[in-house]
Amino acid sequence: MAALMDLQQVQPAPDHILIEASGVALPEAIAQSVTLITRYVIDGIVLLADAETIRKYGTDRYLADTIKRQLAAANIVLLNKVDLPKPGALEETRQWLAAQCAKGHIVETENADIPLPLILGAQFENLVTEVPHHHHDHNHDNPHAEHDTLVMTLDHPVDPEALATKLADPKLNLIRAKGFVRGLDGQIYAVQIIGRRWNLTIASDTPANLGKIICIRFRHPIDLEAISEVVLSSRTGA
Repeated sequence: MAALMDLQQVQPAPDHILIEASGVALPEAIAQSVTLITRYVIDGIVLLADAETIRKYGTDRYLADTIKRQLAAANIVLLNKVDLPKPGALEETRQWLAAQCAKGHIVETENADIPLPLILGAQFENLVTEVPHHHHDHNHDNPHAEHDTLVMTLDHPVDPEALATKLADPKLNLIRAKGFVRGLDGQIYAVQIIGRRWNLTIASDTPANLGKIICIRFRHPIDLEAISEVVLSSRTGA
């Protein structure tokens, strides 16, 4: 905890801080610790699960309670080593896991190989420079491969809470969305979505990228029609 508190003195302040916890740590306890530090908020909770053993330990008499609480709190669950279980066993694990983390986003992977922006997010300028429009790339030599990125432009005020709620809807299946919008009340809001969690903060000044929202989906194209409906409905908060 002392090390976390020292972060208040770091200049310039880091954009992201990754806190790695032990396998028996409870996310809510870590979140409570972070709330004691000014300038920082929990962006999201990521849990790494072994596809071969998560269901076994998740039903263990000694470990089940801890593991289920971790899964319930996670915004993104990385189901790793999906190449190892037999197809039938993997499908059973998928169904069991979906029931345990109904509010989280499950990402299947091998060798924990995923695009870093899905976990840490990415600097807005870097994404816009690389993908200034709707983009879908399957090039595995690309550090952003296997995810679809869409940059939305909102040139009108919106209801930020309605926008964030709709972008976090499981139907869109987005892993991340972030950016700045002007609210119906005239204030500027920073919008952050990771998995099913969303957060709004009032910006202290006018950002250069006002009205730009980045959406990221893993391994599947973003539903442009659904995103368009979200943008239209956010004008009134409907």
